[in-house]
Amino acid sequence: MKHRGAVLLLFVFLAPYSCGQQPESDQAKPTGTTYSSPYLGLSLTIPRTLTISKLDLMKDAPSRSGRTLVLVEAWGEPKIFSARAGLVLFADDLSYYPVDQRNAEAYLRKVVRFMVQDGSRVLHEHIDTTVGGMKSVRADFRKGSVHQSEFVVVRKGFALVFTVGGGSETEIDDLFHSLNAKFSDSAHP
Repeated sequence: MKHRGAVLLLFVFLAPYSCGQQPESDQAKPTGTTYSSPYLGLSLTIPRTLTISKLDLMKDAPSRSGRTLVLVEAWGEPKIFSARAGLVLFADDLSYYPVDQRNAEAYLRKVVRFMVQDGSRVLHEHIDTTVGGMKSVRADFRKGSVHQSEFVVVRKGFALVFTVGGGSETEIDDLFHSLNAKFSDSAHP
């Protein structure tokens, strides 16, 4: 959970301040504003208000390394009196977790524990929802001016974690719904 914690901390602490960068991956380029991962069967729309700073399409099955893979990192323009909007999507290999913890609910509990230890206030600890037609769970947090939501979907042995942040719950909801995430049946778990 150390590496996953670093990803969450990155978002909480740097969201208001991070600078836009060019995509780091030579092999992954967005098609317009659409992100597609053939392996995961996932497609989503990255709003034009966000600048992509990291993109990995996860075209094939990755080696089971126990790594957390950041698939998408995208940020809005810096704001003076509010947190910067942003999206981080990462995939965490669940094969290294005990069998009874390889589900979205158990993963979300770990995220909630970490966020509380980091000083975030829990606004909603567990909300059953769907992402792209798949069962998902969500938790909402606030730390200072940063509102942050974590959506967890389990797919092909990975916890896919959509970390969405901004200056308000409304901004987060609007940003998340604008992603229009979809999963194809061909890559179903």
